[in-house]
Amino acid sequence: MKKFFILATIATLISGSASSQDFDLNIGNSLRHIPYFYIGVNNLCHDRIPNPAESLPQRGGKGLEFGFTFVEYGYQINDFLDLSTSPYISRSRYWLANANYLAQSRDIMSNRRLIITNSDWDGQEVKQGYLRYWSIRIPVNFEIHSANSRGPWLVLGPELEYRFGEASIVKTEGSKKRKKVTNDLNTNPLSLNAVLKFGIDDFGIIARYSFNSLFNEDNPVDVAPFMIGLAFDFSAEFHYSR
Repeated sequence: MKKFFILATIATLISGSASSQDFDLNIGNSLRHIPYFYIGVNNLCHDRIPNPAESLPQRGGKGLEFGFTFVEYGYQINDFLDLSTSPYISRSRYWLANANYLAQSRDIMSNRRLIITNSDWDGQEVKQGYLRYWSIRIPVNFEIHSANSRGPWLVLGPELEYRFGEASIVKTEGSKKRKKVTNDLNTNPLSLNAVLKFGIDDFGIIARYSFNSLFNEDNPVDVAPFMIGLAFDFSAEFHYSR
């Protein structure tokens, strides 16, 4: 967590220091940015965006996702439209309600399965349960903006997500430390998402919805991540022209 914020701070400082530069390198017709850091609130939903899924209750407004990217590469179609991509890394965490958490169990046939429970963990009463994972995201951005680098902008397009580092975590009564329950969450590693961003100058709003369930074969539940937050687009521009 601390390493992530250190990397994000360094990337932000580098991006911000270069934000007013404009270089003509005379190599093709494309536009490159060193873009943004974002932070937002997330939910696991069924079909009613952005209402949380009743089958996996969450604490309202407590979900957290943040991420950043170091580089964006794209093609400048004209003065108002770009096509670009910007791989980035993010971290998602969900606060589960009613002391629920995810754990592995065995049925009568000794088959492992993922369950939602609020029973004691390691002999202690559970105070709070969490679901956490990391993602690498590769979006395809259609950018509409003003003729210069300042002013209003709109970005929308699909995104491919790869999830990793998932974990079920609990915080127990009388303990300040969080404890890992399991890393085996049956998480769907790949997802196709829709992303929308809009704003003015270097600040905006970002929203994302996943078309795929977070869990493979909807086990233990069929839920899809939704996120809305603030984006900080420190856009150093490198113009390439023939």
